[in-house]
Amino acid sequence: MSKQHPKATPQREIGPLGKLKPEADWYEGRDNLQEVVDARLSSLQALLLTEDRIRKAKTENELQHLITNETRKFSGARQIFLLQKKSKRNFQVVCVSSMAITERDTPLIRWVEEIVRNIPDADGGKDSIDFELPGFANTDEEETKRYPFRHLCWQPLKLADGTVFAGMLLARNAPWNTSSLETLDREAEFFAHAWSALNRPGKLHPKPTGSREIKLAITFSALLLLCAPIPLRTLAPVEIIPQDPFIVAAPIDGVIDNILIEPNQSVNARQPLIKFDDTKLRNRLEISERDMRVAEASYQRASQAAFFNEDARHKLAITKAEYELKRSEYKFAAKEFDRTVLMAPQSGLAIFASKDDWKGRPVMTGQQIMYIANPDRVVVQINLPVTDAIAIKKGAAIRLFLDADPLTAITATVTETSYHAQPTDGNALAYKLRAKLYATGKTKPRIGARGTAQIYGDNVPLAYYLFRKPLSWLRQNFGL
Repeated sequence: MSKQHPKATPQREIGPLGKLKPEADWYEGRDNLQEVVDARLSSLQALLLTEDRIRKAKTENELQHLITNETRKFSGARQIFLLQKKSKRNFQVVCVSSMAITERDTPLIRWVEEIVRNIPDADGGKDSIDFELPGFANTDEEETKRYPFRHLCWQPLKLADGTVFAGMLLARNAPWNTSSLETLDREAEFFAHAWSALNRPGKLHPKPTGSREIKLAITFSALLLLCAPIPLRTLAPVEIIPQDPFIVAAPIDGVIDNILIEPNQSVNARQPLIKFDDTKLRNRLEISERDMRVAEASYQRASQAAFFNEDARHKLAITKAEYELKRSEYKFAAKEFDRTVLMAPQSGLAIFASKDDWKGRPVMTGQQIMYIANPDRVVVQINLPVTDAIAIKKGAAIRLFLDADPLTAITATVTETSYHAQPTDGNALAYKLRAKLYATGKTKPRIGARGTAQIYGDNVPLAYYLFRKPLSWLRQNFGL
C-alpha cells in the first residue's frame, strides 16, 4: 500500500470491474466498458513488453535507461528520475528519462536529489510515496515554482533482504491512483531483481554512513604517515674479518713443498708454517761454501808468502777481497736456505683455505699465502652495492644478522667508508665499508662468518623511503 504525505491530494480509487469509479484516470474519456478493457489490455501488453526488454539488458547502463524510459509507457509519468543510494539518505541521480547523459551539476538534478533526501523513510519504506508539489521540495527553490509536472511519486527499489539500494521519482500532471501505485510496486520488484542480477553479491548494498568521512580521514592519515621521518636504510652483504692481521707472504721465489699446519689452526710464535722446495738453494749453498773455502785458502797462502815474496805481498789485497766476496755469497745463500722453512711471526690463528691448494704451487716473493690473526679482535667488512648505496657517515648505526644466527641482531658502527666503488668477487661494483662491533657480553662472531647488514642513514620522509628506488629507475631509464 502507498503512503500519502499530508500535503498530498486525496487518492482516486478504482472499484471492482463493472463498477469503475469515474475518478480513475485510465477511465476518463471512455464511454463504455469495452474501451476500459481494451485500455487495460494495452497497459498489460506494455508491462509484458517492458519486462521482456528489461530481462534482455546486458549492461547496468542499458538497464537504467530501459527502466526510466519503458516505465513511462505504462505509468503515465511525463518524466522519471532514477536514483541510486550511495549512503544513508544520500541518493544520486544516475539516469533521467529521454536523456542519454545525466549532468549531475544541473539545478534540476540537485533539486531532485534534495527532494528525495527530504522524504521521510525514503531509504527504508516498503511502499511508494506520492505527493504534490511543493510537498517535500523547498518552496524557495526556483525549480519548485517552475517545474511543470506537479504530481510526484517516490518508488523505492529493494534487494531480496529488503534493503533499499535505489529508487524512482516519477512526475506527471494527473494525481496518482491506487492502481498505478500497485503496478509500480510490482514492477519495482522486477526492476530490482534484474538490476541485482547484473552485479556481484554485495555490490549494490549502500555504503555505511560516514564512509566518505572515513575515506577522507584515512587519506589524510596516510598523507601524514608518508611525511613521517624515518631513518633511510639499506641492506648489504657482510663478512667478519680479523682486525690488523699479520699477512704471511712468500719470502722467496720458489715452489711450496708442504704446508706444515692445518687450516685455521692456532700457532705459536716461531712455529714452522711452510716448507719450500730447497733443492736449488741447498746446491747453491754447498757451492758457495766450497768457493768460500777455496778463497780462504788462497788468502791464507798469500798471507804467509807475503813475508818472503814481494809479488805475493801485492796479491794479498786481491785474495782478501775475493775471500770476503765468497764469504758474503755464502752468507746470502745460507740466509736464503734458511727461508725455505717459514716461521710464524706471532701467535694467533693461521687462516687459509686448504693445504692442497698450495702444495707444489710456485709462488713469487711477496705473494700472500695466509694470515695470522687474533680471533678476539675482529671487525665487520661490508660490500655496499652501488645500486643500493646511500649517504653513510662515520658513526652510522648498523645491525648485523649473521647466517649462522639470523634471529640475533648484532650492533656496530661505521668506522671507514670508501669513496670509489671496487669490483667484488661476483664482478659487481660495491663500496667497501668497515664497522666496529659494540662490546657485548656475548662471544664475538667467528672470523669468516657472513650475513646481512642493515645500515642506517639520515632521516627522510617515509614517501622518499618507499619510492626511492622506483624514482631512481624512472630517472635512469626515462630521465623523469
